Amino acid sequence: MEVKQIIEMFPSRNEQRIAKRIIDTLKVRPDSNAMQISDAISPNKSANARVAECKGLSRILDGLRALGIISCTIDNFSLSFEKEAAASHFFDSHKAKTRYAPVTRGQMQYVVFVCENCGAAVGSRSYQRSAACKTCNHKNKIGNEHKVLLRTNSFLELQSAIQQAKYQKASNKLTLY
Repeated sequence: MEVKQIIEMFPSRNEQRIAKRIIDTLKVRPDSNAMQISDAISPNKSANARVAECKGLSRILDGLRALGIISCTIDNFSLSFEKEAAASHFFDSHKAKTRYAPVTRGQMQYVVFVCENCGAAVGSRSYQRSAACKTCNHKNKIGNEHKVLLRTNSFLELQSAIQQAKYQKASNKLTLY
């Protein structure tokens, strides 16, 4: 099995992470069905959430079965021993390249700024190049040209600043009428 086939089947890092977790689960619990795999991957989810997750898991399970990494009998899945070593080596050694540079020490992780289109507060990670406004869906470029309200390392402060800006915007509208 070639690394190229695995990357083509699971192009995103998230899909690769879930596929690795499925393989690790099947090593410990062979002959598991999709619901048991979902329970092992995320034990804290409710039964309804796991049922919804099984729909997404089925695509990854189909991909692993197409590559020959797992086999399926009726509803139960197990690892194919001849390809297990190659898949484990790939998922353990392969690191997907991140598109953005990691946040360096001293740099603020989050930024809150005002949308160019509607004036709503928008929060995003500071290393992103653009962020879509949740109110008007306008794609804002992140840079110095925006009115920055806050730079912070705390996600709670980010949420608080957005809520405060919404409150102020709503109270300004009420005083105008």
